[in-house]
Amino acid sequence: MVAADKLLGAVRAMVVTVDGRGTIVDARGPIEEYLHHRPDECIGRRATDFVAEEDVDLLWAGFGQAPEQTEVRYPVPFRITLVGRDRQEVLVDVLVTNALQDPEISGWVAVLVPHRAMATVTEPLELLLADEPLPVVMTAALRALSGPTPAGWAPFSVALCYRSGDAERCEDCRDERCSACRAGVVAVPGVPAPLLDAIHSCAATEVVPLWRNMPVGTLRDVQLDELPLLVTAVARVHGLVAARVATIEVEGRVEAALLSFYDERSWARAQGHWRQRWERVVQVLAVALHHRRAQHRLQLAATHDGLTGLANRQHFLAALHAYRGQVAVLYVDLDRFKLVNDRHGHFAGDRVLVEVARRLREACRAGDLVARLGGDEFGVLVFGATTEEAESVGRRIIEAVTEPLPAGVGPPSIGVSVGLAGSQAMLGGLAAVVELADRAMYRAKRAGGGRLAVAHPPQRFAAVSGAKAAESDGAGERAAADDGAAPGTEAPAAIATATATAAAAATTRPERAVSA
Repeated sequence: MVAADKLLGAVRAMVVTVDGRGTIVDARGPIEEYLHHRPDECIGRRATDFVAEEDVDLLWAGFGQAPEQTEVRYPVPFRITLVGRDRQEVLVDVLVTNALQDPEISGWVAVLVPHRAMATVTEPLELLLADEPLPVVMTAALRALSGPTPAGWAPFSVALCYRSGDAERCEDCRDERCSACRAGVVAVPGVPAPLLDAIHSCAATEVVPLWRNMPVGTLRDVQLDELPLLVTAVARVHGLVAARVATIEVEGRVEAALLSFYDERSWARAQGHWRQRWERVVQVLAVALHHRRAQHRLQLAATHDGLTGLANRQHFLAALHAYRGQVAVLYVDLDRFKLVNDRHGHFAGDRVLVEVARRLREACRAGDLVARLGGDEFGVLVFGATTEEAESVGRRIIEAVTEPLPAGVGPPSIGVSVGLAGSQAMLGGLAAVVELADRAMYRAKRAGGGRLAVAHPPQRFAAVSGAKAAESDGAGERAAADDGAAPGTEAPAAIATATATAAAAATTRPERAVSA
């Protein structure tokens, strides 16, 4: 019996016996470690005193699954939250044995297994299935590695560095400024801020940290000297002596690195069972990052052009509708593009469009929205700019696009015409500002191309006759000026229809520019 008592007191799970009235009559295991109550302090108290209020009914339902049952059995475990001293919470899985008919027990025996003590990691997966944001899922995964804080075992720090990869440009959307692909750091609360800053600095600069040189899927225990010098110095200041590093694979390439830092006491306990739990967390993070990449690609497919990586027409019009500040529209059309397809082939035409898209990004300001509206036509939303500032952007576009094209792209060079309409045209509705920019662009084409024309909106806009006149005028201008635009380019009336559709579909109204 003495040996059994020692065994129950040493197990990592908490074992509690509750009588038929719900009073705790025996308590064993690491109760003080998790709840900060000694086992003897729990005896004589109601079991519900240690259970979160929202889980009390679930506890009694679990205890009462088979009240008339005479044999001992293990029902399906259930999960509740325990509340310890100072209101700290511990999530546990509960397995209840019905021993009401046993004269020596006359109650229930509950085995409580804290999630932090299990090698299996479920909380971040459940959050992922609930479609919680990626940082929330990551934080839950890292929290699973925080560990309890019993006497003699100090908590260790965990941080996660994640990035899109070594490529300068996002491999999905091809944009160097893609906010969805920037490197970042997620950490559990309590990690020293200087340590996080050092990790982030090494991940975001030209310095090549240890984890970028590690093969895909590698897990290593390392001494601090093997880490970047800045990280090593900061870690030592905080009494840390060693680290564990793993690279996380997504689609066959290193997508992230997971780091844990240990002091002397925690390092001695970091092997064995906790190493297995660590490996499970790495697997969960790989699933979460793969899910993030898949979601990002779906979003890009819905809002971006597949050839150039620019925003598509729907995203362009929805952004115009959502923005509430001053905005200017640049309507950009390539000159004599049909000749490129006729003389050099459609593959060469595609290469020209990709190169023009790159130059448009570089010519515009950070935060402006560049879109491919169809065929060889592009649009730019210049947010928060005066007409003069927008004209400056338009002139930079002309200069950039008309520079000689790289060898092998197709023709030696390509021309471009730009039309500009300021936000004062918004008085005529969403369609008016795009329509006026489009008509201004055709004035630039008729004047010989390679130039910018500024639209001057009329004093008033007629709801019906004005739209019909614009459609008629636009068709005439295109017939006179079009020297070979790709077939399928939409007329201003089609833009008006698409604008109305995008406006109805837009669900957010951000106060600042939408970036692509």
